[in-house]
Amino acid sequence: MPLNQLSQIHLYQQILDNINVGVHAIDSYGKTILYNRRMAEIEGMIQAEVVDKDITEVFSFLDESTLLKALQTKEAILHYKQTYFNSKGLEITTINSTYPVEEDGKVIGVVEIATDVTKLENLVRDQWFKKEEAAISFHSIIGKSLSLQKMIEYSKSATKYGFPILIIGERGTGKELLAQTIHQQSNRKKAGFIRINPLDIPTFTLEEILQENSSPLIDEANGGTVLIENIHMLTNPLQEILLQNLKNPSLNIQFIATLTEDPIEMIGKGALRKDLYYELSRYCIFLPSLRERKIDFEELIPYFIQKNNHLFGTRVGGIDEEVHEIFLGYEWPGNVRELEHTLEECFHYVGDQTIITFEHLPLPFRQKVSTEPSQPIPEQESEPLHLDQYLAIKEKQYIKQGLVKNEYNITKTAKELGMSRQNLQYRMKKHHIDRR
Repeated sequence: MPLNQLSQIHLYQQILDNINVGVHAIDSYGKTILYNRRMAEIEGMIQAEVVDKDITEVFSFLDESTLLKALQTKEAILHYKQTYFNSKGLEITTINSTYPVEEDGKVIGVVEIATDVTKLENLVRDQWFKKEEAAISFHSIIGKSLSLQKMIEYSKSATKYGFPILIIGERGTGKELLAQTIHQQSNRKKAGFIRINPLDIPTFTLEEILQENSSPLIDEANGGTVLIENIHMLTNPLQEILLQNLKNPSLNIQFIATLTEDPIEMIGKGALRKDLYYELSRYCIFLPSLRERKIDFEELIPYFIQKNNHLFGTRVGGIDEEVHEIFLGYEWPGNVRELEHTLEECFHYVGDQTIITFEHLPLPFRQKVSTEPSQPIPEQESEPLHLDQYLAIKEKQYIKQGLVKNEYNITKTAKELGMSRQNLQYRMKKHHIDRR
């Protein structure tokens, strides 16, 4: 005897409640129509509190919701990694695949399948970082460029004497890693390494920490290293306290400080005391930016890919030529940290593919590279370009930037560039621009 509609729904719910992946489905209005037992466990929710409720009423992390994104874009989102805090305050990591459901060419809802990989990721991550911590040395600073190798050789001498050190470098260049390496390679490695960032700690707490006569932190750091990041963010009185610590011969501590900007400019702005700078600058180490050492992509990219293969359980072997050219042409204002995060985000989209392509690059990054100035065409060639050739090159660059910005949506790109769809498609064909 065939089941009626109510019995069918009950049967489907029983099946969904007995599988080991989370399932969450919403209709075209954003109301939850399916929410199985495993999804409730993952998110720390009660099924009855979610089913038949608008998703915007129940969940707070809507900016990152793949359900809503798939509903809006009408495109599937595959193998997307999300890390968030559930309703019980526990950090959860899931791998989600989200699919629009269509009927007669119209999206009537979205279904998401989530696999909880929190324990697996924590296990892999712990093993990875234990291996890195145990093996930390100057070999941990990756790159073969001349500027980096000179910096490393100079830094090695800083491990011998215990003098104060000032590390100067843009954000994301690896100042903390260098400080940890100097500590690990010195005779202080068995004692503590303590990191202080004025941006994370209130001023009155910093004053207690830096007071040499009363601070338990100073006692704990005895024989070891104290890293103070962004010293220009310390107030003038706190900089004076630090200066007194640096001059105190009874303190058996190596102080390492970091700056993201030119110290002379910081002194001129009144953000850095001149006497503190002179005391710190016995060893002044400058970290080169990533745009100054792009030859190091040859080692950095494989390193980060291997790291993410461990985390995601993938087998990515590298990046394709187009991505390589984009990376070479980009200025990397966030330096190595930005490269690391960009590659990690690629793994949210790569699935079971083995090469990272343009489609795997995160959308914000694609938008940034599309708005950056194009590489200029050389003014002098062995054979000067005809005007028609020059204009054709510029037109192709212009159209590609518009396509990238609008995720290759023909209608949006044509509207932004002030031309018809047919005109844009003609010019794409003329310039051999593929529609992705």
